[in-house]
Amino acid sequence: MMRKYNISELVDRVALDLRQRIDGTPTEEDLMASIDLTAQMIKVLGQDLNAEEKDKIKQTLLARIAVEMDMGIKIIDQSTYHPWLANRKAEIDEYYWNRYKEYLLSDKGWNVDVVDQLDGVGDDILDLLGNPEDKAPWSRKGLVLGDVQSGKTSNYIALINKAADAGYKLIILMSGTLEALRRQTQERIDEGFVGLNSRNVLKRDTEKKYVGVGRYDTKRTAYPFTDIISDFDVRKLQALGFSAKTLPEPIVFVIKKNTTVLKNLLSWINTSLKDTKSEKIDLPLLLIDDEADNASVNTKKPEHDPTAVNLGIRKILKLFNRNTYLAVTATPFANIFIDPSDEGEIADLFPSDFIYSLSPPSHYIGSNAIFGDDAKHENSIVEIDDADGVFASSDKSAHYVTGLPVSLICAINYFILCNVIRDINGSKTDHRSMLVNVSQYTFVQEQTFDLIDGYVDKAQKDIKHYSKLPFSDAVKNITISTLLDVWNEHDLENISGISFNEIMANLTDSAMPIKVTMVNTRTKAKGLERLDYEPYKENGYRVIAVGGNSLSRGITLEGLCVSYFYRNSKMYDTLLQMGRWFGYRPGYEKIFRIWMSRTTVEWYEFITKACNELRSEIAYMNKLGQKPSDFGLKVRDHPDTLMITAGNKMRLSKPLVRQASFNRRLIETPWLTVKTMEYNYKHTEEFILNITQNYPIVREKSNRLYSKIPCSVIKDYISNFASHPGHLVFNAREVGAYIEKNKDALGDWCVYIASGTEPVETEIAGITINRSIRGMDIDHDCIRIGKNKSRVGSVGTSKITLTKKLQEQAEDDYILERSKKTKVSKTKNPDKITVPDYAYLRYAKTPLLIIYFIACNKDDKNEQAYNIVGDKTIVGLGIGFPNIGEREEPVYYQMNMVEYLNSFTEYVDLDFEGDEDED
Repeated sequence: MMRKYNISELVDRVALDLRQRIDGTPTEEDLMASIDLTAQMIKVLGQDLNAEEKDKIKQTLLARIAVEMDMGIKIIDQSTYHPWLANRKAEIDEYYWNRYKEYLLSDKGWNVDVVDQLDGVGDDILDLLGNPEDKAPWSRKGLVLGDVQSGKTSNYIALINKAADAGYKLIILMSGTLEALRRQTQERIDEGFVGLNSRNVLKRDTEKKYVGVGRYDTKRTAYPFTDIISDFDVRKLQALGFSAKTLPEPIVFVIKKNTTVLKNLLSWINTSLKDTKSEKIDLPLLLIDDEADNASVNTKKPEHDPTAVNLGIRKILKLFNRNTYLAVTATPFANIFIDPSDEGEIADLFPSDFIYSLSPPSHYIGSNAIFGDDAKHENSIVEIDDADGVFASSDKSAHYVTGLPVSLICAINYFILCNVIRDINGSKTDHRSMLVNVSQYTFVQEQTFDLIDGYVDKAQKDIKHYSKLPFSDAVKNITISTLLDVWNEHDLENISGISFNEIMANLTDSAMPIKVTMVNTRTKAKGLERLDYEPYKENGYRVIAVGGNSLSRGITLEGLCVSYFYRNSKMYDTLLQMGRWFGYRPGYEKIFRIWMSRTTVEWYEFITKACNELRSEIAYMNKLGQKPSDFGLKVRDHPDTLMITAGNKMRLSKPLVRQASFNRRLIETPWLTVKTMEYNYKHTEEFILNITQNYPIVREKSNRLYSKIPCSVIKDYISNFASHPGHLVFNAREVGAYIEKNKDALGDWCVYIASGTEPVETEIAGITINRSIRGMDIDHDCIRIGKNKSRVGSVGTSKITLTKKLQEQAEDDYILERSKKTKVSKTKNPDKITVPDYAYLRYAKTPLLIIYFIACNKDDKNEQAYNIVGDKTIVGLGIGFPNIGEREEPVYYQMNMVEYLNSFTEYVDLDFEGDEDED
């Protein structure tokens, strides 16, 4: 009997035909033609494809084709960046990259556009590293920021291949602190870069076992000096007798962040690579630090020696004349709190040369998709409300688990049903996983494993004995009736389009292969096999994995359908790294589920906001052309419960509390930066052209007033304005976020283009104005308009939107209030009283943006300011917010040292209410 192809295999065959026949992105017609050709081919082999199967193949491939990936966003220190790749591109033989590219297309089923984008991102990052052909000494430090489970590994394997092609001879990949993660990473390096099973290489096996990229080209291979059996072992290398200096291809190590391993590696490098005539090694080194916020950050005080792992990394880098250190992480909170000025005897690991923020592919399901404001998959959350005291107590590691809560039993049954649905949908050979993470303690994990293993064993026996019976008899069994209850509770018939009768017909075949395992240090002692999908690649591994911290950082659970998460960690980075449910769910994105408590859901919602602000900061710095050492970053801090990262990693951070309301206030930009003057001018020119061409003008004299401008237009302009990072009152992105949050209450805006007293008219964006003349101080890069008064415009300008009657009413009310406070007659010298803007804004109905075009006062005594600014036009802003009845709430942040110094060095506390003249 001829073998029958399943849907997954047929999808791969159609994809291969498309790549061979079509250049670029195929159309739907191209897709249908390839499906028909494949159908004809397998018909010869005795297998017919029906219309439903053809449609499943079509929908699967359409989903692949629709996937897109953007280039990342980078911030660079231009003073240390010397682009080199463009000049060398033609001469580089892309042997390693081309193998990896073919592997992604053929083995992994990636679409051509995404692989091309990965190619572009890889080149982008490679160009930020040092040029391995440059013989002069150089040292580079950078950070790549990705998302949890988003494919960072694929990105850095692409980079490793490209670095090898460019001439890097030694590549060290540090992959976290756990052996399970190191082993998993080694397997991926074997498949994606080396092309050989590293176990065979280091055993001196005469028969080479080619894997991954090695099945596409075997002319050359890199040398793996670690393997999937063990971490770095100098005895294995000595037995091989390799002369590392003379090897023609790159050497790659995959190691744990372990003190002993680092010491042994450092010793071997000194012995095997160092020239006795030189203190430095001349091979170009690429050291990639995966999960760089874990174990690599120095948590000791400056007066003490650095932590062992941190110092070990620094020492390795110092041995090489030419070296690149690349930190990779999804949770860089600890990394940004490294003091960039800490050079010491051996420089710390702050990414001083570049930061590169990756953009995940469009089908990535991350924190925004599950916990964000517009979460597409918020229905994937199932709340746990019955687990208090089940998995934890004051006994901590000695706690006894006496039974499984109903919520966990429901989750297990849901996982069983997911397996049946996916089998019916034609994905029989795909891996499926369920995660159970309820405690950090191995004793609690072991008890939970025993209970789940027992429950699954009984459920499988019940399914085998009862599922084939008539339905009325089958549902009398507790397992079958529970499965039916879960099926109905989660509305799976509507979601999957499958009837429960179909589920029953396939239940035994789908449920019997499910296994339960434990992932922690007790796995081997328990007599269990480690979590390893490789032996099951032909038929797929169906596993419920019970663990704790070993099921967090970096570990990938293939085909994760169900997560049961009941942990009380209170650190942003730890919680995010435990989120193994982030990632890709091709073909089952509608049925994956996550069980967690309401409190944990709220934590993730808060952390998602903090991460979005961090990425926004990077994008903003990119726009302004700032460098990593300018990374003045505030991370939104939870006021009560959560911590950003471990306390010893935040020893250099400072707290900050901001009031998140501008109700009835005028805020201005008296602090600006010299290097963003031109950017702000061009940005404002574009904005004014848009305003003058599309919105009505209310006042056409030298001071122009425009009305009915949508909130979104104002928000976009403000958010992208370059305010000074140290001016806490007017942080452009925070103001933009406030406008977005209150857009319904604020409504349409007015824009006032103020004309000043400069005698010569200036044309800007098609309109003629007189610039405002202001005295200025310049300290470092900071322009202080109005000097110590810190005012951009004249007090009371915000009254421009009020009628004459309302202006007078505002002034009378203010004078009356003032007379009561100071016991001064309201009729005494009223003309000398300056009415502050907040008094007018009480009566304002429309928010107001004021734009000032400012010239530096060249007659001022401060010649330094004019020498720097010259006759250039500086754009200053004022924003008047009306009373929208919003309550002021505090927002808490932790700041790194750059942000702290930006914010508080010679900081002048500005008065929102404006200045008042004395009587």
